[in-house]
Amino acid sequence: MATTTSEGRRTRLAEQRKALPDGPGVYLFRDAQGKVIYVGKAKSLRKRVASHFSNPVTRGAYEMVDAIESVEFVLVASEAEALLAEQNFIKQYRPRFNIRLRDDKSYPFIAISMDEDFPRVYFTRERHRRDRVYFGPYSNAKRVRGTLDLLGKIFLFRSCQGVEPGRRSGSPCLDYYIKRCGAPCVGYVDKDEYHESIEGVIAFLSGRYREIERDLERKMKEASANHEYEQAALERNRLRSVRSLLERQRVANESIGTVDVVAVAVDGVDANAQVFQIRDGVLSDRQSFYLENAAERDAGEVA
Repeated sequence: MATTTSEGRRTRLAEQRKALPDGPGVYLFRDAQGKVIYVGKAKSLRKRVASHFSNPVTRGAYEMVDAIESVEFVLVASEAEALLAEQNFIKQYRPRFNIRLRDDKSYPFIAISMDEDFPRVYFTRERHRRDRVYFGPYSNAKRVRGTLDLLGKIFLFRSCQGVEPGRRSGSPCLDYYIKRCGAPCVGYVDKDEYHESIEGVIAFLSGRYREIERDLERKMKEASANHEYEQAALERNRLRSVRSLLERQRVANESIGTVDVVAVAVDGVDANAQVFQIRDGVLSDRQSFYLENAAERDAGEVA
């Protein structure tokens, strides 16, 4: 009986793998209880998933493959979209093998030191301090550093490492002169103004993208109306940077906004519904529901 069950499982997984498209997307492995145990991204879903089964090189990889009962996927338009969807799914499901199969490295996080008067926003691989805000885990350290670099240009938070901003000389560092920091170390930005910038970082990393766009556009127009043209140009450049980043990360057209998209497929007495949760144009989660369609109704009626 055990052999028959094992053979049936292998046959089912082989069929699911053959059905995978040769395109970019995110794949999810589920165990016998239906729990997501691993989330991955791929340039080619078919080739990447096949590699898990053909070349499990560590004990943890063998253990994961043995636990897989089903393979699901979400096809997207680009690798950048696959990366963002993967990050969202990992945050949603927290799959155990995403933590165990890491080659002795933990996934990167973005941390904000809210316990400091002028919080820092920084890259870290640790997540243990109660007085700090963490975003992640992310799957690509290079992209996280690139995101931090761009956020620094937009929100002008400090890059100095100490609890207190500034350096011993008492003068602003280069970041101030190249418009990368407001220089709270010498009082050019007070605590309230600085915390407003940090709230902007939190809003962005929390997915409230349109809120950031509207706020920057408002500041640009206000500065222009007050004939503060240098400040208006700065806000314009920050707005362009935000939109540039979002263009690389959008999974759906921004005009869609925040919606739940339901897709239904029927096959005789069986039916399946897929629910895609899109928040501010970004795919944040996907749920699958298998339905009984005893009356063999069409997809519209099942929906």
